Amino acid sequence: MQLLFLPKYTPEGASSRYRTHQFIEHFEAEGYRCAVRPFFGKVHLKRINESRRGLYLGIVTAILKRLGLLFRIRRYDLVFIEKEAIPYFPALFERMLNLLHVSYVLDFDDAVFHNYDQSSRKIIRLLLANKIPGIMKSARHIICGSKYLENYTLKYNQRVSLIPTVVSENRYSRLRKEEDDFIIGWIGSYYTSSSLLLIKEILRDFSSEYPCKIKLIGVNEKVFREFKGMGAERIIWSPETEKEVLPQFDVGIAPLEDTPFNRGKCAFKIIQYMASGSAVICSPIQANGEVVLDGVTGFHASAPETWEISLKRLYLNREELAGMKQKSWERFKASYSLEGVLPVYLEIFKQVCKIS
Repeated sequence: MQLLFLPKYTPEGASSRYRTHQFIEHFEAEGYRCAVRPFFGKVHLKRINESRRGLYLGIVTAILKRLGLLFRIRRYDLVFIEKEAIPYFPALFERMLNLLHVSYVLDFDDAVFHNYDQSSRKIIRLLLANKIPGIMKSARHIICGSKYLENYTLKYNQRVSLIPTVVSENRYSRLRKEEDDFIIGWIGSYYTSSSLLLIKEILRDFSSEYPCKIKLIGVNEKVFREFKGMGAERIIWSPETEKEVLPQFDVGIAPLEDTPFNRGKCAFKIIQYMASGSAVICSPIQANGEVVLDGVTGFHASAPETWEISLKRLYLNREELAGMKQKSWERFKASYSLEGVLPVYLEIFKQVCKIS
């Protein structure tokens, strides 16, 4: 069977790296022939994170290249689409798949439908509010990364599987650090960096009272400037730095504003923290609160004072911290590993492709 995967990004984009690219070798090991055609290339990601020059030309080029795939689309038995074939564009690609009788599976790890139905721009709401429900209705199967996304999807299609965003059990090492070494860490992207501003003052007050290190992976320069005064370290993301630095965290932080779009997020940074053996403090918005067991693998922090209390508690009680880190790893292994969800993907492909 030939499968065509249409992620939004190359492996440099976190969502595509973990929702699509990391699985390809495992699918091929099961006998599937896989082709991967990202919408945006490496150059586009660099433009987003750095100069932004040529951004719109890159978008137009990406649209044309994706539409060009339709000329040879019938060679594939199944098309696997991350979110939507072309963002902020009518569902022309998906409609053509229907006309050509090519089956497709959709994969959602964000509430992209709210980009349209709750857009501040009237023209976007008018033209695209019904786009995602429409392509959902025609999909042979839909994979959702959180319960919020699953509940939305079930209104339009009953062929739904809930699969969180995962990493391999072997992705990160679990380090033993010196007892007095307390590291608070965050991982994210250019766009998600602003969430750190929700707890800027809390981290400033905490770090002024308690000796600690603050490591921020993937934070953009504008946001990082707000943290320089507290001795934070900005770490440019790469596969190597992620693998090296994440296991150094004692506490992984996941602040998140409660918005409709954020309610659809899949708590992936939390899963990364757990996979590397860190305790977690999070804003308990939807999946965040579901993944983190309050008082067991970390703490739910719904208010500024809760963030402060949680950080101090883990700093002053290292035995409790060590226990939470162990339970965090155990919960990851039991529910959020690549090894655990791989059979679910294979069963979906088997059903959709009608492989006996």
